[in-house]
Amino acid sequence: MSNEQSLKEKVASSEVKQPLKDLLAGLVDEVESLSPLLQASQKRRVSNMTERLVNEVLDPGLEAYIWEVALDFITKAARSQEERGKQVSELVAKLTPELRAYFGPPGEVSLQEITEKTVHGVILLSETLTEPKINFVAPNAVSLAQALFSKHAWYRAIYAGKSLVGF
Repeated sequence: MSNEQSLKEKVASSEVKQPLKDLLAGLVDEVESLSPLLQASQKRRVSNMTERLVNEVLDPGLEAYIWEVALDFITKAARSQEERGKQVSELVAKLTPELRAYFGPPGEVSLQEITEKTVHGVILLSETLTEPKINFVAPNAVSLAQALFSKHAWYRAIYAGKSLVGF
């Protein structure tokens, strides 16, 4: 896919230090080889999450990060594909501590207004829930829609530093 190729080029030409650069390039390669095995909707979302992850690493000026959500989604999609998925999961396990070191400590917890730029990340947080938790709460998209029609609703995104962690 041309999208993955452009991600490879972005990673290769970045000024990110080598261990992280190698892991990112490896993830792009693994996602590319996993992609044909996924359902169309899952394929698009994994591709979008991979692109978002790479862009977050390469743009330190972003106001908010969802890299952990992206890795969680990629890992869940990979689990559905046996051997290829195992390789992706192992790479994510190696990449996670590198990204934690790269982005630094999470920072102070804050509540922030949800904006046009951040609403997609808030919606994606629902993807991180696993059984049985996923059955206990409504998806964030539903909660946001309900709040828009309530005169008394007050809703915010929860951040730890620049990392989106809750709603």
